[in-house]
Amino acid sequence: MAFGEGFGMDGQALGLRSKAPSHGRRIFLGFAAGLLGTVGFIGAQLLLDGGSAVAAPTCTVNFTNVNGGDYFTAANWTDASVPTSHRVPGSSDYACIPSSVIGAVTFSTGASSTIQGIDAEGSGLTMGAGTLTVTSTTSASTFSAVTVSGATINGAGALVITGSATWKNGTIGGTGTVTIASGATVAVTSTGNYVFLERPLTNDGTIDVSNGGYLGLQFAPSTLTNKADGVIDLQGDSANLVSWSGTNALLNSGIVKHSSGTGTTIISVPLTTSMSGVQVLTGTLSLRGGGTLSGSGTIPAGTTLDFGGGTFTVNGMTLSGAGTTVMDNATGGGTTLALATSTTTTINTTFSFSGATINGAGALVITGSATWKNGTIGGTGTVTIASGATVAVTSTGNYVFLERPLTNDGTIDVSNGGYLGLQFAPSTLTNKADGVIDLQGDSANLVSWSGTNALLNSGIVKHSSGTGTTIISVP
Repeated sequence: MAFGEGFGMDGQALGLRSKAPSHGRRIFLGFAAGLLGTVGFIGAQLLLDGGSAVAAPTCTVNFTNVNGGDYFTAANWTDASVPTSHRVPGSSDYACIPSSVIGAVTFSTGASSTIQGIDAEGSGLTMGAGTLTVTSTTSASTFSAVTVSGATINGAGALVITGSATWKNGTIGGTGTVTIASGATVAVTSTGNYVFLERPLTNDGTIDVSNGGYLGLQFAPSTLTNKADGVIDLQGDSANLVSWSGTNALLNSGIVKHSSGTGTTIISVPLTTSMSGVQVLTGTLSLRGGGTLSGSGTIPAGTTLDFGGGTFTVNGMTLSGAGTTVMDNATGGGTTLALATSTTTTINTTFSFSGATINGAGALVITGSATWKNGTIGGTGTVTIASGATVAVTSTGNYVFLERPLTNDGTIDVSNGGYLGLQFAPSTLTNKADGVIDLQGDSANLVSWSGTNALLNSGIVKHSSGTGTTIISVP
């Protein structure tokens, strides 16, 4: 099978079961070797019934109509052992579409096929309906070109994409694995219906996700491992990675980027990543599934990184740049940053905080411009407002609770947006010699809400505006 050639599946089912007569074809050294090429899913399902494939498959039936044609037409196939026999691949066959086939092989009648596995080269397999089940757990199925739209791929067999694939809609299911090889590309267009990923996927190539009306790629369930050389490119608005059902995960060691669109794209799958591997190049990237974060990331001007839901364990993180970091949730919250012990998280962007929670034993440092509308700054760690930084406590929509020690070397502007300033619950606020606390307007209070609180001032505390009363009830 030559790299870069194709296999198309048009809405039918192809089932693969292991078969091993020796035919002298290429040896597959494992699913992770990256031997699958261009695969497009147009309404078809690819069903894989096995585990990792490591043996050398043997072609038992070959597609011999060089002009392509229907997968389910017996005359298009030739038995490898009996050249005068023409038959559709069955459950004991490993089917091969050689590179000499210049026309597409169509899998579109809505019928199903169960086979050991397939080596699809040539001009590609187009799957428009039906189910393809591959069952061999010792020989991977490889595709250099495939389109899936409305079909299903299923089974325990491993699937490898080596060329260019298009998944328009349909289901990539079964208990086997799928690997996108280095240099290969899968375009997930979500056109006409949803694309469901229901098996583990390892990416060493490129996954381009776009919103053709059905909101990107649905995990149902799956774990997607994006390796160090892998790229996941979320192209346009709502080119989402969605946690549709079950337990899902996105384990990123490569690059996940939002490269186009001016609106919002969402990752609701729990994400484990270094922030150096997250690129917000345009619009808003909203992380709504929680996960585990570390490392340093840059938020460019005009872009927004939104922590929009879930609990994130933060093992030390630095966010910088001229863009905006957001933790804005509806009243009552929904997002938590849990700062790990003996780590420091630094936010050096514009930072908007509302309806969310920061807790844990790690330190938080604000070096840019922040707005705390409402929510809880808690945990047993510390928070520091650096020299030159400003935090506006607006108490808008609900209370702002301070539940960890705060050291101020910058400026804290407190106003009453309806919930009476800053609530100590409990906390000690140390205002250093260069620190300023500006109580702006009436009832821009510093309130001893609960526990033992203290305001230790070596700088300036001032009431700069308003004609009424502002209260400091903190010792």
